[in-house]
Amino acid sequence: MLALILASQIRSQDGVEVIDLRVQRSLPVQAYAVQYLRSDYGPSVKLTGIVYENSIETPAGVRLFYRWGGGEVRVNDQVATIVGVVDGPQARQGRQPDDLLSRLTTYVPPGRPLLVGEGWTWEAQEYPAVRIEFTVRGVKATGEGLVAVVDFSSKELHREPPAVASGEFWVDPLTGRAVKSEAVAKNVFFFDRRSEVTVTGRRIHASRELQR
Repeated sequence: MLALILASQIRSQDGVEVIDLRVQRSLPVQAYAVQYLRSDYGPSVKLTGIVYENSIETPAGVRLFYRWGGGEVRVNDQVATIVGVVDGPQARQGRQPDDLLSRLTTYVPPGRPLLVGEGWTWEAQEYPAVRIEFTVRGVKATGEGLVAVVDFSSKELHREPPAVASGEFWVDPLTGRAVKSEAVAKNVFFFDRRSEVTVTGRRIHASRELQR
């Protein structure tokens, strides 16, 4: 059965793979372990935490929403502060990932099946306004199973010089949801100044991983 479902998501058209990465239906909440690392100059600052992804069915299709779930900040590898959940007092003081940094490195599923080499664009005009361009590079077998490799580049709108980011997502073709990500963002505000920040994320499978 799994092979039949996967075959419906990845098929061949004139010798080129067609990959359907749309989120077909609402799914249980997914958790991701994320890390933001600044090491361009000055003290190394690392923010690690959990992000929760929820999917909601709407008349226009399934939409994904993200919620920061807390974590910790390390400066030069020493614990500096514990970060509250998104509606906690520390979060209100800006102790969570900057909204622009989060949006620049967010995966947004496409609205149609795509050939390998094709892409799609997502744009948000409300603050923080960004444009993200995604490109399907192909499929590969990994420890997470068969995944679609999606490159992306993003840019802040309405400000010069803009913040930018680029990187790669691994996407589960069965669900249309990302399982792993790597990105580098530049000219983004991270705690006390604009910096270059490396962003990584991975899907969490076991509940015990949430407690690490």
